[in-house]
Amino acid sequence: MEIYIFKGLGFGLIYLPAIVSVGVYFESKRSFAMGIAVCGSGLGTLTFPFIMPYIINFPLWFDYDGALLLESAVIFICIIFGILMVMFISFF
Repeated sequence: MEIYIFKGLGFGLIYLPAIVSVGVYFESKRSFAMGIAVCGSGLGTLTFPFIMPYIINFPLWFDYDGALLLESAVIFICIIFGILMVMFISFF
């Protein structure tokens, strides 16, 4: 149960800075840029569950625990980049 809570929190922390940064950087075609950003995040959320079974069944060291560790590492890296985007916006 706690896996889903932390995954939801992580994906929320990824989504919000991406949408906010698109709204800050684009002036003339803001609605078009935000539409592309929202579609891109939806596409990533759609494809991620289909990729995970291939990672779990990969014949190296990825069992179920390794796949969850890899997934959490990807989400954590995205959170770090989201924090960097928000910090970069606050300087302007």
